[in-house]
Amino acid sequence: MDISTEGDVSWKTCVVVDEDDNVLRIGGLAECHTVPMTLHRAFSVFIFDKDGKLLLQQRAKTKYTFPLSWTNSICSHPRNLKKPLEEWVDIRLQDEFKGWKLDNVAHRLKPVGKLVYEARSDHKYGEKEIDTLYFLEVTEEEKRLIKTNPDEIEAVQWVSDNELNALFESDRTLITPWFRAIYNVLRPLYPTMKKFPAVAPNDDLPVHRVGDVSYAKANPDFDHLLQLPFSYLCSNSGKAIRTMLCQAYAEIDKSISPADTKTIAALVEKIHAASLLHDDIEDKSTSRRGAPCAHLIYGVARTINTGAYNYLDGALSLDKSMAHFDELTRYKMITSTLSMLCTLHRAQGADISWGENGNCPTREDYLEMIDGKTCALFQHCATLSGFCGSQDVAAKIAPQFGEFGRFFQIRDDFANLCDPVYWESKGFYEDGDEGKYGYPIILFFEAELVAADKKTWLREKLAKEEGMSLEEKLETYQMLYEAGVLQETRDLCLELQEKLKDNLCTASPTIEKIMLKLSVADVKSIEDVKSVLGLDGA
Repeated sequence: MDISTEGDVSWKTCVVVDEDDNVLRIGGLAECHTVPMTLHRAFSVFIFDKDGKLLLQQRAKTKYTFPLSWTNSICSHPRNLKKPLEEWVDIRLQDEFKGWKLDNVAHRLKPVGKLVYEARSDHKYGEKEIDTLYFLEVTEEEKRLIKTNPDEIEAVQWVSDNELNALFESDRTLITPWFRAIYNVLRPLYPTMKKFPAVAPNDDLPVHRVGDVSYAKANPDFDHLLQLPFSYLCSNSGKAIRTMLCQAYAEIDKSISPADTKTIAALVEKIHAASLLHDDIEDKSTSRRGAPCAHLIYGVARTINTGAYNYLDGALSLDKSMAHFDELTRYKMITSTLSMLCTLHRAQGADISWGENGNCPTREDYLEMIDGKTCALFQHCATLSGFCGSQDVAAKIAPQFGEFGRFFQIRDDFANLCDPVYWESKGFYEDGDEGKYGYPIILFFEAELVAADKKTWLREKLAKEEGMSLEEKLETYQMLYEAGVLQETRDLCLELQEKLKDNLCTASPTIEKIMLKLSVADVKSIEDVKSVLGLDGA
């Protein structure tokens, strides 16, 4: 991601200032935001509704600084001195909240102070600003008509004081450093964030000099710094299938409490997220859920360390979170979790070795690997729940959750090649970039009627360090299509899906909801694939 290609070109200049906010010159966007950064003028707006709820925005995943981080309502900078700062706020509002009509914004803004700070997003980019802080209240009708620009904003939410406090205390939520610094400065002065002081001329505003608030500086105990890759990944949430499985178990086993179900779901999701941090490095992935992978932003070493920490912290946290159970039960829960993690890593080792050595596994070996990865974590939802409820029920449900894991993974292999909805976040046949032997590929290599030269060609393309080109992916798709293995994989997905519907869906409405999320796409001709990819003339 390059600052020179990000965003609207009209915002590619900044007003460079000294420590007292005296204008020095107009500077370039890259100069001001590339480490070590140049001090420039900025503004941050806090928009409240009539009940005092604050509008937060989650920065778009394409932002070069602090992607997917939650922050205050509007944050930007003037590009020159031709307009008052308040007018630049109005202009930026129309850019970030495109189509949201607020009348007379410049005259409704209440300045409440200035923040002088710097913060690095990573080793390359950051912010160094004299940030004027504004308060703006909107009517209920204005709030109802809110619209956002997806190129700038990933999501929004209106939060109460208590909800805001919870966000700042969470280790699963990324918060921009300046928002955290503003919060720390203003919260002691105005316990209810809506109660700001009266309007004052800009030159009389209190100035808060907080220095370097980069994550490493602001958190000397390193807990927050340690969790940055993890929090970044969690900020771009997935399907929460494992949480739904825990909820489904509770619908079947009525003896487990809602609180225990919530605790187990959080643990399983934590382990899953940690595994994704490692998987993306091991698979040489570049994107996850449509955003850059964590290791591309925070580095490989830190991301590996964070993943390992969350594996261990998740398992050991059971001793405290399940303190209402006896010591032996807690011991069994912890050792069961550690055993599952060992199983997961053994299976991942097999998956890695197949890709590195160019050896296509047999169908049986591949299913065994799935059982050790996806299925093991799905089954663990039932196993842990059984310690809190009925172990007899868990013994019955865990194997069925394992079957669900097989369906989930084989469908994922199929969707990678055949589902346009899947392509929107992962791209067309991403497994081809990672040299993976998914289920349709294994069927292709096992097919006796497929010519040996085609198998040799595909093996060579999967072994390419740089991954497959689009042309090679399309050629692969055509070969798989002609060999009939895509349809064979789809038929298996439908068979597994029906089996699950007959067993689990009748006992759990939540499983039925999951199945609606996991529809199985049709097999498309190569012409249809090209059409979806916008390659009609190719």
